[in-house]
Amino acid sequence: MFWCSSLKHICPPAFALIQVLCVLAVTSARAEKLPLLWAVSDDSLSAPLGAVGDVAVSADRVVYLLDSQTCTVRRFATDGTELPSLGRKGEGPGEFLHPRLIATAHDGCCVVVQDFFAPTVCLTAQGMPCSGPDLSRIRDSFLMTQFVATARCDSLGRLLVAALTADSDMAPRSESALSVFRLDPEMGVSVLFTDSESLLGNFTVLISRRMGHFVYRCWDVARSGQILYADPDGAYRVFIGHPADGTNRVVALPAQAGDEAALRHVASSNRVSREELPSIADVLWLDDGRFLVQPGARATAPTAGLAGTFELFNQEGDSYGRRTLQCDYDPSFDSLYIRGSLVVVIKGGRSAMETSLGIRTGSHHNETTPADAITILTYDLAEFYLRPAD
Repeated sequence: MFWCSSLKHICPPAFALIQVLCVLAVTSARAEKLPLLWAVSDDSLSAPLGAVGDVAVSADRVVYLLDSQTCTVRRFATDGTELPSLGRKGEGPGEFLHPRLIATAHDGCCVVVQDFFAPTVCLTAQGMPCSGPDLSRIRDSFLMTQFVATARCDSLGRLLVAALTADSDMAPRSESALSVFRLDPEMGVSVLFTDSESLLGNFTVLISRRMGHFVYRCWDVARSGQILYADPDGAYRVFIGHPADGTNRVVALPAQAGDEAALRHVASSNRVSREELPSIADVLWLDDGRFLVQPGARATAPTAGLAGTFELFNQEGDSYGRRTLQCDYDPSFDSLYIRGSLVVVIKGGRSAMETSLGIRTGSHHNETTPADAITILTYDLAEFYLRPAD
């Protein structure tokens, strides 16, 4: 059960906490609609979409959808035009069977991370196989490894990926490790963040599990290769740099009135200590070098249309204010991804993904049915933050 690929099953306490955080209504940030760039329904595509397991966006804003059901990478240009898909089902060069995560590299390639000891698959923009990172460098160190949440490539072509690891396939959650690894083609594997004492290196950042979701959400990699991550101790500040190399810059963030009181209220309602709750729920780089922070106590109520409340900062820690993102999004049925300067919503994607997972694990129920058609909506986050608030 622990090794299920859904966060709800991987770490139920984390899932429950995120739900509680999302119930807090936001009074200091107004909901404003994101500018829609393009929308495409899968009934107009060359082939219907299956279950989209992950999304990546390249430097030239091409959207990559990892379809775990059809084992292909679907691509869409800046105007929504469908581009030739990459990869196919199989175990040969450029083929994959167990896709989990996708990342775009600065050389125009994309990397597909797989489950079940399958190798990574690297594909050029023309669909040709290329040399990908060797995940066996991580897997050979543990009896069980599952890559989760997200993967990124930095400017030097190194893959950064979060993983759950354990020395036993029956290990309880308390004996497993949550870590972020960096694979260097020349230097090998570095552990950037971990909650396991045994994995600590000279410059490894020791993190608190914080109900299990810190390594899933609180780090990102900029186009330049800089790593952004929230303070592991739960304070309202971020670090910018390369923790595996021992270089970090601390950026203190100005908290808003009421944040601490809201976190104490959540802690009391959840019967946990305030120290167990992080002040930051998520961090994200924008393409222009600024970054977004989702305050832990200011998450948006999970109603249709609201994608979350974020605060925009520059690298000196100056705030541009908080805004609640509003778009065509229903968290019960849709999947939402923020990548670079784009917000990508896969309408019907959550139901399709849950159905696909249910069929694969034998837990499919009749009441879980995918949408008749999946629609891809892409919004311009950069334009949204550049325009003045209403």
